[in-house]
Amino acid sequence: MSVMEKPSLVFGGISRTMDHAVATEDFLVGKNLLEDGTLKGALSVLESELKPDDSSLFSPEYRKSLASTLFYKFYLSVVGKDHLSEPVRSAPEPLVRPVSRGEQHFQTKQSEWPVNQPLPKLASKLQASGEAVYTNDLPRLPGEVYAAYVTSTVANCKLGTIDSTEAMTMPGAVACLTAKDVPGINNFARPMRQTEEILCSGEVLYAGQPIALVVADTQPHADAMAKTVKVTYTDLKPPILTIQDAIAAQSFFPGNDQEVIKGDAEGAIAAAPHVVTGEVFCDTQYHFHMETQVCKCTPLEDGMEVQASTQALDSVQTAVSQATGLAAHRVYVSVKRVGGGFGGKLTRSCVAASACAVAAQVLNRPVCLSMSLNYNMETIGKRAPYLGKYKVGCDADGRLLGIDYQLYENQGCCSTDSCLDYAEFFADSGAIAAHFFMEHIMEHVAATLDKDPGELRRLNMFQADLAESAEVQRRKEEIEQFNQTNRWKKRGLSMVPIRYPIHWAGIRFTVFVAIYHSDGSVVITHGGIEMGQGINTKVMQVAAATLGVPMETVHVMATNSLSGVNSSASGGSVSSELNCKGVLECCRRLNERMDPIRQEMGGAPKWAELINMCHRKGVDLSEKYMWVLPEYPPPSAEGTQYTTWGATCTEVELDVLTGERQITRADIVHDSGESLNPDVDVGQVEGGFVFGLGYWLTEQCKYDKKTGQLLTNGTWEYKPPTTKDIPIDLRVTLLPNAPNPHGVLRSKACGEPPLLMSCSALLALRQAIRSARTEVGHDDFFPLDKMGTRWRLQRTPHLAGHMGVMCQCHVVAVATAPSSTQVVPSSFTSRLSSSDVTVIPTPSSTPPVAMATSMTSSTSSAVLRPSSVAVVMSSVAMVMTSSVSPNGTGGGIQAPAGSGGLPLAVLVGIVIACCVFVTICVVLMILLCFKRGGAYGAGSKKPSPANGGLWDDGVTLSYINSHIELPKSLIIVENMPQTLVPRIRSEFPSVDGTPTHVLKCGDFSPDQDKKLLYLIIPGNPGVVGYYDKFMRELYRAHGGRIPVWGVAHAGHVILPDHVNRKNSGTSKGPYGLQDQITHKISFIKDHVPRDANLILIGHSIGCYMMLEILKSCPEVNVLKGVQLFPTIEHLKETPNCSRIMWMMPLLSFFQWLAVFLALLVSFLPDVMKRWLLKLVFVGYKLDQGALEASVNLLDPNVINTCLFLGYQEFTQVREPDLRCIGQHLGKLIFYYGATDGWAPVSFYHRMKNAFPQ
Repeated sequence: MSVMEKPSLVFGGISRTMDHAVATEDFLVGKNLLEDGTLKGALSVLESELKPDDSSLFSPEYRKSLASTLFYKFYLSVVGKDHLSEPVRSAPEPLVRPVSRGEQHFQTKQSEWPVNQPLPKLASKLQASGEAVYTNDLPRLPGEVYAAYVTSTVANCKLGTIDSTEAMTMPGAVACLTAKDVPGINNFARPMRQTEEILCSGEVLYAGQPIALVVADTQPHADAMAKTVKVTYTDLKPPILTIQDAIAAQSFFPGNDQEVIKGDAEGAIAAAPHVVTGEVFCDTQYHFHMETQVCKCTPLEDGMEVQASTQALDSVQTAVSQATGLAAHRVYVSVKRVGGGFGGKLTRSCVAASACAVAAQVLNRPVCLSMSLNYNMETIGKRAPYLGKYKVGCDADGRLLGIDYQLYENQGCCSTDSCLDYAEFFADSGAIAAHFFMEHIMEHVAATLDKDPGELRRLNMFQADLAESAEVQRRKEEIEQFNQTNRWKKRGLSMVPIRYPIHWAGIRFTVFVAIYHSDGSVVITHGGIEMGQGINTKVMQVAAATLGVPMETVHVMATNSLSGVNSSASGGSVSSELNCKGVLECCRRLNERMDPIRQEMGGAPKWAELINMCHRKGVDLSEKYMWVLPEYPPPSAEGTQYTTWGATCTEVELDVLTGERQITRADIVHDSGESLNPDVDVGQVEGGFVFGLGYWLTEQCKYDKKTGQLLTNGTWEYKPPTTKDIPIDLRVTLLPNAPNPHGVLRSKACGEPPLLMSCSALLALRQAIRSARTEVGHDDFFPLDKMGTRWRLQRTPHLAGHMGVMCQCHVVAVATAPSSTQVVPSSFTSRLSSSDVTVIPTPSSTPPVAMATSMTSSTSSAVLRPSSVAVVMSSVAMVMTSSVSPNGTGGGIQAPAGSGGLPLAVLVGIVIACCVFVTICVVLMILLCFKRGGAYGAGSKKPSPANGGLWDDGVTLSYINSHIELPKSLIIVENMPQTLVPRIRSEFPSVDGTPTHVLKCGDFSPDQDKKLLYLIIPGNPGVVGYYDKFMRELYRAHGGRIPVWGVAHAGHVILPDHVNRKNSGTSKGPYGLQDQITHKISFIKDHVPRDANLILIGHSIGCYMMLEILKSCPEVNVLKGVQLFPTIEHLKETPNCSRIMWMMPLLSFFQWLAVFLALLVSFLPDVMKRWLLKLVFVGYKLDQGALEASVNLLDPNVINTCLFLGYQEFTQVREPDLRCIGQHLGKLIFYYGATDGWAPVSFYHRMKNAFPQ
């Protein structure tokens, strides 16, 4: 099996340019792949050729090693299993992940339902469908502006100058605020804490620190402004970034070198038979809540309303109060829900809230501050890193006798010279590090004594049933057998316990429960924050069970600073149970008040009748309660209310060559007492565990050593866990028969404890690596600190030195005599499929180097494909093509079996013809879908207003004539002579930086006393060319006295070549519904004469946009608003939507398929495109303007934007805005079609019933 022709080896991702491995290509020519020295020589030459540079965050050594490893795996796949010894046959094979499965086991008592009833979180469907409203989803207020931070780019220096001159010349610029503009105190932290400035006033502590706040009319404008503000710095010093840097610089908190002593640890260690020493490290972690820091502040006549995404309502109120100078009772804070917190929205939510409030106070107008993911990651504090140095004494059995360790915590720039941002509270705070340090010590002791770590854990801490239910012993035996027979695939298993103390001391929540006398419905407000943990569901269950009413009777309102006054922050896993405690007490007191009336009514009256009678007799049907310690028996000396227990057994499989790993199974037993809601608690256990997997295995923050800037400030480099990082088999059991006498209704907290047990995955990975090292004689202990990312594992000092030794393997086997070759591969990233030679990226991160190869072999047993095309979904690829023949003779590329010798040109022609055919079908289907929905306004088969959106111009004009009161000189004239030939001109002005197609028919008449203008807002697909004929007829009908304009949707048109696209710097895409509304408002404000009186004509979704314009821009002079086939309500209930709802789960797939195929069609000549369109619209009177407009739909960008807008219509067009319609009813005219599929007649009757007048 020899290489007969020179192969081609090209690498990307090694350096800034492509690397052509010419020397390796020359080496391989004529070499027999089965000879002992071929692979070793090729790898040696390849290693000498590859010259990685500093263009990647991945180390040069890692990228070089990865390239060699992938080449090695491919080499073995070409050689084939028949020529490989048994232990190494698994090398080319990828890890195979089956469909995930799960089991949940728990007890429930139906007699106590709805408490202890397994119910899904009540808002889960809204959240899963995207319909739940978060702070950033709130409607835009009149005059609302948007803010963005200007942040520092260096750390450890002084602030020089801030130049906002260029920023203030940007489109939409409103203001640039600095520290001197803060009306109150420039500090968002509580008075008892160290000062944390809202905007930097002089000393720059860390890179990413807010320096200024720019304000503009839109968020894109504000973001663009922030980038143009010029900042200078003075007195720059090297940043202190790590614990090791801080220790070397003696940068410590003053007075925080606390010493905790229990017993005589030093004496016990000195007398112990065995002493183990070492150190262990836990790195930082970003919170990665999906909703970033966001706040909206609205000045009121008597204070300020703050709508914040926060876990700490009270802290936000305090921060806003001291930043603005307003008294706390003038600051009203409300929170409906938070899109993830994990501790990141405790004190850090005050960063955005205080700055936003300052801008609102200074400008006296509503301000929204929504931090982008990049700014959020750079500015907001993260999990504190920890370093532990330990010395442990134990006996021969492994029983710990004494422990002495020093613990260092990196708290960022708070009270030290560190140049990291302030460390922030995290889910579990520092407990995860303390827990892992002890588990690491157990691993170290076990390795020293050559014992099973699981046995030592049982000896020192716990006895658990998990070992039996998880079949630990059987699985260990299977793992041992698997590892003995597989050199390059290894498995490991680890079982970890948890004892987690729950503290209630110092935590309080205010709860308010009220019953409405009219129908007996119950409303609750509490001081806790709903952030996904199901707190609202649990308090509703407790209220319903205590009052004896159905769950449907109870409702929880948004948390606010009035009803939830002085409440603690939601965190520590105790918010749900303590608010349930408050609700329980409120309902108990209400029952006491109502019991006498209940007895008077026979003991069991109907609920509504009971409540009505209580109200008539003057019973107070509301109750407020705040719980504070002591309530239950006094807690323990450590301040612990109770302890929750758990255990986790995790099994992993590792590809030793690449470092790719998957969690094959995880068994979790968690002590939830008698769970208030088993469904919710199981979700918390699973979520907490997977959250921890990200910390241990995928997430890592990296900083620039010179500036202190965060380099991993986005998902391209920072990788939270995804669907393929979860265990393949996840089994969760809530500990049965474990009531908690010191908890609320015998329950226990849930959320943070399972997070700590996730380190079992890292420890199982360590066992797998240890098995591989043991095979080559390296059984000494090696630390596997956080994190276990692939590249960091590969470069860990205690690992890297042994990987080359591990790769001593039987590479090839000729007959029965295998030869041994030393090779170098030792990388940890992606996998390579040997069957189709396609690189499959790591599920949670994009590998820096990938290899795609194609090689032909004409052996006697098989013929490989000669031109297999490798699909490379990564940032780096190596492509290798060559010809291989057996025994060094013959050669050349062989035709695939069964190809029949067809010429290549014929094959290519067939493929192209098939692609074009499929493309035409898909695009025609999309066009027909739009047409069926009433998107076109250019004539129809039958001129009737009942034609479902394909309206007749004459009928529509007559309708407008009869409902719009115009001066007699301008009234629509029936049968206007045809001598007036309207001319339409196309313009492409820049609207919010986006070139926009505008059609204009006519100009303003100079003798007109009152300027009137028709402005058409189209439906979807938003191509204004469809309204060409309608505009001409409307203009002609007025005798050319009233101009008619039509504005296309942003991104819904192919721009002609003469349009300057460079001016669209702030443009984006695809544009959503809210973007299109903002786009129309900007067009009216910037391009319509201010003294013009508008007659708005909206079609389909354009009617929805019209209502938003009326609501948001009262200053715009709108004389009338005509709603043609209005898509303003319940889109999912329409006949057309019901026909296509089956497509919704596949919409994402069809969207990208349509875009790809439209890309192919876009290469067709315009003549063929027009022919296709005429074919689609056969039977319709499609004029030339509509035909030309339809060509836009054959552009992939336009198709993508149209489909995206359509999807948002489905999800956002729900309840009609009756309040807005009622306010402007005198201006609005509604025009429905008898058979329209998007605005059916039932909607007409519904609107008629709502507004009979």
